[in-house]
Amino acid sequence: MRVQRKLRLRGGVLATTTVAVSVLTGCSLLPVEKSIDIDAEDVVRVEMFQYTWGDESGATRRVAIDPRGYGERSNGVERDSQVSMFTRMPTTVIDFDVADAISGEEALGVRYHLADGTSKEITRVFLGYHDVVVFWPDGDVRHTEWGSPGLVDELCELDSEYEFLSCDEATPSERPKVALPS
Repeated sequence: MRVQRKLRLRGGVLATTTVAVSVLTGCSLLPVEKSIDIDAEDVVRVEMFQYTWGDESGATRRVAIDPRGYGERSNGVERDSQVSMFTRMPTTVIDFDVADAISGEEALGVRYHLADGTSKEITRVFLGYHDVVVFWPDGDVRHTEWGSPGLVDELCELDSEYEFLSCDEATPSERPKVALPS
């Protein structure tokens, strides 16, 4: 009985110490919600770029969406879905070498054009289904389980059916710009 109590006490002390160190160092062991902090109503155009990370000479597939061009719901796509994919996203700190992990993987760069004439950019790199690195507009790079590759391909299949969608090829220089953490 005494041994069990000592083990529980030591386990509790270890857990408390780990949480305290995490809080003091700013390192989160638990998912932290992160949002792009824009309202869907403020978005006048969305551009999504699908490409291979690190391929600066390759073609980039682009889909442009005019969210004002469709109603509240069109073919199962909700009006704010392009913003909600980066709203209250559960993220964790990255505990691996980002540069090595993302090289050659599918990337999705998103540029939001806002009513006030500004834009915000965010990029996701897919390591696998629900294994994603996100480059946030504030320079933060986080890991999440949200997202899977192929969104631009899926949307481009709908291109001929809807006036609010258009697909084309873009040059690598047109993609949202991101920097690897130093």
